[in-house]
Parts: sequence; structure tokens; C-alpha cells
Amino acid sequence: MVGANSGRTPHHSRRAIASAIGLRYLPAIARRLLHCRDPETGAPFDFLGFLDFAPADEPAFEDMLGQLRSTKEWSFMEREIDIHLVKDTR
Repeated sequence: MVGANSGRTPHHSRRAIASAIGLRYLPAIARRLLHCRDPETGAPFDFLGFLDFAPADEPAFEDMLGQLRSTKEWSFMEREIDIHLVKDTR
């Protein structure tokens, strides 16, 4: 998942909300968030979020994402790209 925020919500506030919701889903969903907006380069996204979960935990992932998307802070999101990759275990 990658996202761009308009900057109206400070980084520490966004992180606190995401952590408060995300902690309820550990260890089923592991999250790594990388901040990447650099005003000098004009990078198109504020952050990259890597969320790892087993196929059986996909309903929990969707629930968590729904909770995040319902927050006031998410309303400041300018754009979002959701990419799902599946590991081939053959």
C-alpha cells in the first residue's frame, strides 16, 4: 500500500492512530511503514506500507483497513494504491 497525505495531519498523529488500530491485529498482520516524501525530489507518496499476513488472515486485514479508512486522518489521503502480492509456495 502506498499513500499520499495532504500534510494536514502531522506525522506523529497519523502514526499514533495507525499504531493504535494496527496493534490489535498483531501478530497476524505484520506492518512496516516507510516514509518517503522528500519535498526536494517531489516524490509522489508520503509513505509505503508493507503488510504481511497469511491468506487465512485476510478477513482481519480487510477489517483493519476498514477501520483505518474510517478515521478522520484517512480523509486527508489524496491517493492510495493497494497492491496485493501472493507468495508462490510451490
